[in-house]
Amino acid sequence: MDPKVAPGMANDFHCGEACADQRFRKFVEQHERVSALVARFVPLVQLKIVSQWGVLNDYRVNDTLIQKSLITSFRPMGDIGIVPNASGKQFKSVSDATGLNLQDIATAESIAAELASLNIAAIVRSPQGIRVIRSGCSDNQAGLLFKRTDVPEPKEKDDFGEGLELVFAVKVAQDIYYFETT
Repeated sequence: MDPKVAPGMANDFHCGEACADQRFRKFVEQHERVSALVARFVPLVQLKIVSQWGVLNDYRVNDTLIQKSLITSFRPMGDIGIVPNASGKQFKSVSDATGLNLQDIATAESIAAELASLNIAAIVRSPQGIRVIRSGCSDNQAGLLFKRTDVPEPKEKDDFGEGLELVFAVKVAQDIYYFETT
């Protein structure tokens, strides 16, 4: 990655420039598969976040963690909406915990499986558009932003909400940016 393209990159978070460059290139290579995933996520407006952490059948939908048969819903804590936290409440079904119908739950499960196959942590709905996050899910995020057409292009120091500040963004395709935050 050209340092002129990514000024001020915090290399300690990124495990060095070679690591950051590899992550950037992998995302650029995968942007078509990721675009298809985003297209499945966009119409499901009741989904704010789907994430996974590499454990089979363990994933997050909005503020609910599904861990095999354990289903726990949380109230987000603090400015960055930390989940999980001490507010957890157990449920017998994903539908009861999330309010989603069975078809949307099946789609969320499928999205979580696809995230795992792409080695991606999360897909998140935000005011800027859809963020697909390779690493970091509370701060120090690295990922692709599928920018909404009605918002300006992202620029350094933009407030991404949830305590996130944009370090840089590099245009990958029309309205798609590789980004990193603090």
